[in-house]
Amino acid sequence: MFGLAILAKETAILYPVALIISHIRTQPWRQQALFGLLSLGPGALWQLALIVLPGQSGLTAAFQAGAPADRMVPLIGLLTTPMRAPDFWIAQVLWVFVPSLGAVCWGLIALLRNNERTSPASWALLFNGLFVLALPAPSCEYMVHSARIALAVVVALTWAIIRMQRPTLALAWCGFLLAPLTLFRPDAYF
Repeated sequence: MFGLAILAKETAILYPVALIISHIRTQPWRQQALFGLLSLGPGALWQLALIVLPGQSGLTAAFQAGAPADRMVPLIGLLTTPMRAPDFWIAQVLWVFVPSLGAVCWGLIALLRNNERTSPASWALLFNGLFVLALPAPSCEYMVHSARIALAVVVALTWAIIRMQRPTLALAWCGFLLAPLTLFRPDAYF
């Protein structure tokens, strides 16, 4: 399933990598290698086929354009995107970057605890939060672009808060996510 997910969207690679890292000490190396081959192999073969047949893939084009190397700086997308309206920038901060920062903090805190180091959820929250925080400016230009990438982080963080079984915190978080809807115009984001 991870192999198919990576073929559909390359950022899905963060989840099997989180699983591999979390189980590196607890699972036999053969089982880890088989999982890595089945989950990462199809995406790698597809990228290789794109490089060999048409001459380049989307990933190699991005690297040649200098996108990941010079733009993968925390909050660079948020800070360099032209502001259409103040409410657009506020929406980006509230719905994309605050949850991502929360996911990074949650993941780091969980990983610093001795019993959580083997938790795939902690690694996945950390990796996805860091990925969203480092979105380049073209990904932040429209709310649809950044929100579709950050949605997994928001859902995972919401699920983690709900699992804490603290209804007040869960309601406050959901209120934080829903309250800004009353302030913003949809035409500013799409």
